[in-house]
This record gives sequence, structure tokens and C-alpha cells, in this order.
Amino acid sequence: MSYVQSSLMNGEKIILFGSIHRADLYFSFTISTIGLSFSLLGFIYLWPIFISGVFLVCQSWAKISSTEVAVTNKRIIIKVGHILRNTVELPLNKVESISASQNKPGEILGFGTIYIKSIGPSTTVIPKVCDPFRFQEIASSAVKAHK
Repeated sequence: MSYVQSSLMNGEKIILFGSIHRADLYFSFTISTIGLSFSLLGFIYLWPIFISGVFLVCQSWAKISSTEVAVTNKRIIIKVGHILRNTVELPLNKVESISASQNKPGEILGFGTIYIKSIGPSTTVIPKVCDPFRFQEIASSAVKAHK
């Protein structure tokens, strides 16, 4: 059972379950492939590049698999990490605004950053969310419906 599902309150329903894009994995696999290819061609000194790429793949996969982002009819819930777990639970009545941004690679691959401004000086940033404008639209609708 996921963190989001286990932390639902009475009468709370998940409206949207977001995910983190696998863009970091593309870069990591590329580094690993280049390092392995050149190492097999006889460039022995490039093995560290392959090892670094494998480490990056593991790190990226751990981040992707441990991140949960959800919008419910009462809260926005974010959980990051397996071992060192950080959670943010924002009640919808405390959310002032939700915005999204994309750079060119994000536009091509379909990911972007979500900014959730809550009452007070804090802003929660969620990088590399899949389809950020859809997330923004649904989360904003949930905030408006809750008020």
C-alpha cells in the first residue's frame, strides 16, 4: 500500500495521482552506455564512466520509485524517499496558488515543475512532474471546489 493511500482520512478520495518523469534515467542510461561501449572497445580508462552511469541509474530509479504526488478532495500529498522520507501534506484551504513551468526539454519529453504557494511565506516545489499543466489544472480545480 502506498503512503498516499495509507494516509487518507475519512471521506477523502484521490482525485489525481501524479508521478515523476523518467528523464533522469535517460541521461543515466546514456552515460552508462557510452562508458560501457568505449570500455569494451579497449578504452579501459573509461570504466569509471560506466560505473558512474550505473550509480546514476540506481539513484534516479530510487528517486522516481520513492516519490508520490497526489491531489485529494481535501489535501495535496507529497512523499519523497524510502530511507529518509520527507512528506508534505497541504490542506486545500491553505493553498493560495498553483503554477507550473516547463523548459524546452521538459516540453519535448512532457515534464515540468509545479510550484504550490501556501498561506505564509512557504512555496512547495515539485520538480520533473509528468504533464505539469494537467496537474496544475486538476489541483487548482480541487482548491476552488474546496473553498
